[in-house]
Amino acid sequence: MAVEAFVVQLHSNCGPEGFKRVIDQIQAWKGDILVKIHGGRTIIVSMDSQCREPLQAMPQVVLVGGVQIQPQPVRRIRMDRSGHCLDSKP
Repeated sequence: MAVEAFVVQLHSNCGPEGFKRVIDQIQAWKGDILVKIHGGRTIIVSMDSQCREPLQAMPQVVLVGGVQIQPQPVRRIRMDRSGHCLDSKP
């Protein structure tokens, strides 16, 4: 029962009703819609990993793949006591 992020690709012939059915099912499983891209054919969701196979079995769905979303690392900037940056190059 681990929450994971998945990319969900829908069939090209999936209309607005089919798209809504997939969204409603994900929300019924307590999943979150993170991103909708490419005209409603691809969505990124966060949901329980046990729901992956039932989602893949839906007739509107072509692919359910795992994705890892990580923020960019934050660069540490060192300052001296006077407020001058020690990491900058002259």
